[in-house]
Amino acid sequence: MRSDSTPAVQVGAIDPPTRGGAALGARWWIALGAMATGLALMVVAFAPTWQALAAVWSSSESYAHGYAIAPIVAWLFWRERDALLAQAPGIGLAGIATVAAGLSAWWLGALGSMAIVQFAGLVVATAGVVMASIGDRLSWRFAFPIAFLVFMIPLGEGLVPTLVDWTADATVAALRATGFPVYREGRFFTLPTGRWEVEAGCSGLRYLIAAVVLAVLFAYLYMRSLPRRVAFVGFAIVLSLIANWVRAYLIVLIGHFSEMRYGTGEDHLWYGWAFFGLVMAVVFWIGNRWSDLPHEGGARGAPAKAAVVVPASIGRQAIARLATLAALAAGIAVALGASDGLARVQPRGDAAEVAGRALGARSPVPMTVGTRFEGARYLEHGRLGSHPGVEYLVGYYAAQVPGSELVTVTNEPVDDTSGRWRLESENRLQAGPGLVVNEVIAREGDVRWLVWHWYTADGEHFASPSRVKLATLRSLLRRGSDDAAVTVLSVRLGTADVAPGRVQLGTAAQEARRFSEAMTRR
Repeated sequence: MRSDSTPAVQVGAIDPPTRGGAALGARWWIALGAMATGLALMVVAFAPTWQALAAVWSSSESYAHGYAIAPIVAWLFWRERDALLAQAPGIGLAGIATVAAGLSAWWLGALGSMAIVQFAGLVVATAGVVMASIGDRLSWRFAFPIAFLVFMIPLGEGLVPTLVDWTADATVAALRATGFPVYREGRFFTLPTGRWEVEAGCSGLRYLIAAVVLAVLFAYLYMRSLPRRVAFVGFAIVLSLIANWVRAYLIVLIGHFSEMRYGTGEDHLWYGWAFFGLVMAVVFWIGNRWSDLPHEGGARGAPAKAAVVVPASIGRQAIARLATLAALAAGIAVALGASDGLARVQPRGDAAEVAGRALGARSPVPMTVGTRFEGARYLEHGRLGSHPGVEYLVGYYAAQVPGSELVTVTNEPVDDTSGRWRLESENRLQAGPGLVVNEVIAREGDVRWLVWHWYTADGEHFASPSRVKLATLRSLLRRGSDDAAVTVLSVRLGTADVAPGRVQLGTAAQEARRFSEAMTRR
């Protein structure tokens, strides 16, 4: 016996339509409509950020997979549509919180001119729209497809210097182990038949990212056990690194035995991708052997669970969705307009006077090393009178907007894109109390230069571009000032020993840092 006040419950398939099935279908139409509207709002409102993200995907082979992520996520939902549609969507409070967190991150990224933070915030907010539309319970059930959106974010560039060094180490070690005479100078090494350089494109980042994306997707589709999935992804990462080292070694052998006719031009890229494809085929073959799914079934979604449908007021459901969309629209409006009311102080106008007091006697001549810093409010370079042989560049940035930012992909202490200058090595070292610098040995032919550079914001010094970005944002939020500075020092190396050059730059740095400290304090 059941009273009329007890909600109707239907257990099982939703076809043919019954009262419960009809209610479930109506709720899904409302949820999908709200999702489509929310995603459209995200696309239209943040179109410039989406365009910038797409430009990164288009300009870099390492991130070209970004175009495929959204279709893959849509397919992952589609393949489990029976399990999805058999359950009632709810209001996703966790999704609403995720949208708020993503929009906040996007705003902070826009405020601090941090494109990667904007990209991450936008992707997180987009995932939150999906979560808010299907509800907390289903968001957890479909956590992997939603989390897979993270691969839209172009992460990993910070690994390039380390990966380049690892590739150089492994290649030279393999050559010596197989009996080839090799002379190495940082990222350069010489064989009797020619000279080689391990460049950023040889880091293997593109292979590493591709391996991670493919391995994560494969593990989800063909494995149930979480430890097994983690082990497989870790195996794919290690094998992709080793494969890149083997690829570099084989390319050197091709160049060596062909007397540098092959393997030194664009052809080595084709060799690399062909070899990577072979390695990934081996990885998937091994992964198939590790699979704990029944082989006769192959990859498949989880079986649809019996639906428990509690018909709720369609009107209340629609009102809740409209309220969620209204909150999303309000959040977008706040994120887009919040920085307009932020009080900003005017850039300093005494940069020349501060430079004069901090640097003393100097001659304003172009730096020998091809340093590139654009968009500065004040930029000066030359030779320090009190430190013979030491050249410098100091730059002051304020009221930073695109085109006049300190940290960009084109602002570099050594511009190696022209082909004139080559980077022999890169590392960080402690140059004095509270001063960590980026050290580069740059080469033009047989001439080597030791180059130090660091950033300053909020009166503190940083070697990390990301840390100076965060310090600039902190200063902007506290005082309305995004003043920041860069200092570059360089000296020619007369011998292979870098110690004398470090001593020269170390004493010069104590004077040069006074400029950046004074310019960034308010």
